[in-house]
Amino acid sequence: MSRLQLSSAAMLLLLTLTIFSSCRRDNDVIMEDENDTTTPTTTTSTTTKSFANVDQALWPYFQRFEEQAAQRGISINLNQLELTGDLEDLPGENVGGQCTWHSNNPNHITIDLPLFNDLSDLYREFIIFHELGHCVLNRDHREDSDQQGNCVSLMRSGLGACHDNYRNTTRTSYIDELFDPNDF
Repeated sequence: MSRLQLSSAAMLLLLTLTIFSSCRRDNDVIMEDENDTTTPTTTTSTTTKSFANVDQALWPYFQRFEEQAAQRGISINLNQLELTGDLEDLPGENVGGQCTWHSNNPNHITIDLPLFNDLSDLYREFIIFHELGHCVLNRDHREDSDQQGNCVSLMRSGLGACHDNYRNTTRTSYIDELFDPNDF
């Protein structure tokens, strides 16, 4: 195989991995109780921690992710991991976020800006925690559902038959599952 063919094959593989690592938004999302507008803030400090090379709008969610991990005995420092993140208009229908892994930009999270602007705080957390689950915890998608057809993991792809049920009342169980060491 020539060098040009090898380079083309590598680029095709990278493109394929990026496409399949993109997470899709479920069109049948049940995210919150209709009248529940409370913010699931669990930040223990009064100031938001900064994260290098991460869009400032994502900082509160990155901080929550670290804090939720710590509450479960898992130490995560996203700055030490040199994780990057931004908001931009992602191509493709219903793509809410992406975690990309490649040598030029390892562990980079991109959240769809138009979607982010339309979402509640809780659903923003859901999408960002999902992408951090890929980039930081190396979690794959999980399509399992309970007897009511609700997704049992926020690591679902959006392509399965389960329905999201990420609400303030179910948030803790979803986050417990996300940080369960048996699923890493």
